[in-house]
Amino acid sequence: MLDIVDLTTAFSRLVATGVTADIDQRPRELVEQLVRDAARVYGFVESVRLAAITRLDSLAAAHTDSAPSSTADTSASAGRGGGGCRGGDPDRLLAQHGRQRDTDAGRARARTVTEIPQLDEALAAGEVSPAHVDVVAQALRRLEPEDRAALVREAAWITLIARNSTPDELERTLRRRARQITADRGAARAERQRRATTLRHWTDHDTGMICFRGELDPENGARFIAQLDAATDRLFADAVPETCPTDERKWGHLRALALMDLITRPAGQGGRPVPEMIIVVDHETLRHGIHDRTQITITGDIELPVDTLRRLACDADLIPAVLDGRGVVLDVGRAQRLATAHQRRALRVMYDTCAIPGCGAVFDHCRIHHLRPWENGGPTDLANMLPLCSRHHHDAHEGGWRLHLGDDRRLTVTTPDGVIAEHPPPLARSA
Repeated sequence: MLDIVDLTTAFSRLVATGVTADIDQRPRELVEQLVRDAARVYGFVESVRLAAITRLDSLAAAHTDSAPSSTADTSASAGRGGGGCRGGDPDRLLAQHGRQRDTDAGRARARTVTEIPQLDEALAAGEVSPAHVDVVAQALRRLEPEDRAALVREAAWITLIARNSTPDELERTLRRRARQITADRGAARAERQRRATTLRHWTDHDTGMICFRGELDPENGARFIAQLDAATDRLFADAVPETCPTDERKWGHLRALALMDLITRPAGQGGRPVPEMIIVVDHETLRHGIHDRTQITITGDIELPVDTLRRLACDADLIPAVLDGRGVVLDVGRAQRLATAHQRRALRVMYDTCAIPGCGAVFDHCRIHHLRPWENGGPTDLANMLPLCSRHHHDAHEGGWRLHLGDDRRLTVTTPDGVIAEHPPPLARSA
C-alpha cells in the first residue's frame, strides 16, 4: 500500500542531499538510507511512468481507429495538432524522454504491471524494483498465451516472491514454476521451436561488417554453445590474439574467432575434442517427469523438456553425480582421467553461479579458487575449491575477504570490517 508520508519523506531527504552535495562526508548508515530512499522514490516514479505509457498507447490506438480516411482530411487534422497522440508519438516520446532505444522493453514492463496490479502496487511502494518487473515480463514473454494466463493467475504468489528475493532468485523461481506449468505441453513446444529455427545475415553499410541474427531451438542451441565454448577454450586457453580487445568485448571477439575456426578448419585437422554439455537433472524428474523439487540445469541457461533430456541420455556418455539431501556432491563419475575436468563437473553440479550468495555471475564465467592457496600447499581437491566471479575472486585475494568451507560445504565469509556471514550448502539455498 502506498504510504504518501514515507514517500514524501524519502523524496525530501534525496532533494536535501542533492542540494548540499555532501554524500562523500556522510557516515555509512546515512548513505544506506539514501540508497533505500532512492529505491523507494524510483519505484513510485516508474509505476507512474508505466501507467502513462499504457495510456499513451491507448490514446494512439484510439486516434488510429478514428483517423480520417482521406488524405486531405488527414493533413488538415495533422496541421491542427489535435488533442490526442499521433501514430508515432508514443515511440518518439519514449525514446526522447526515456533516454532509451528499446521502447518495446518499456511496453513489456507496462503490460506486466497492468496484468499483475499487485506487482505494480509493490513497485510504487518501493518493495520491488523495476528489475523484478523485468524478470516477470521475461518469464511471461516466454510462455504461450494459455500458459501465460496460468502464471498471471498466480499474481499474489509472484509478488510475494519478488518482495522477498533478488531479481536473480526470482528468475530461478519463475523458471521452475513455468517449467511445471508447461510440462504437459513440452513436446509440442519443442516442435514449434524446431520449426522456428532461423538464421539470417546482412551487411552493415556504415561499418562494412557482416552481421548475423539467428534463433535455435534449445536442443540445437545447447549443442552450438557446447561446441563454441569448447573451441574457445581450446584455441585461447594459453594466449589470445593481438586483435583481442581488453574490455567487455573480449569474449565476444574470441567466440567469433572460435566460430570461424569451427566452420573453416578442414575435417580431420587439429583433432578437435568432443565438447562436453553438462545437464544436471535429478533422477526422479528423469524417470517420472516434473515435480515440486525438480532440479534441471543446462550449461548455457538452456531449457529442454524432460522427453528431450531422456532422448539425449540414450546417446550420451552419462556422468553420474551422487548428491546428498543438502545438494552436496558426494561422488562424480569420470569420462576422462583429467582431475581438473572431473572437479569442474562436480563444482558445476553444485553451483549455478559464483559461490558468493546473491552474485549472479554464471559458473562458466567464474574461476576456480583455492581457499588455501595452491602455492602455499593448498590441495587441489573439492574441499579446497569454490567457483568465484572476477570481482569476488579479487575480494578473496586482494580485498581481504576470508572464506571458510565446512565439511558440508557451508560457507563462512568474513569481510575486512569484521562482518561474518554464514551461508548454507549451495543447492540447499534454492531448495
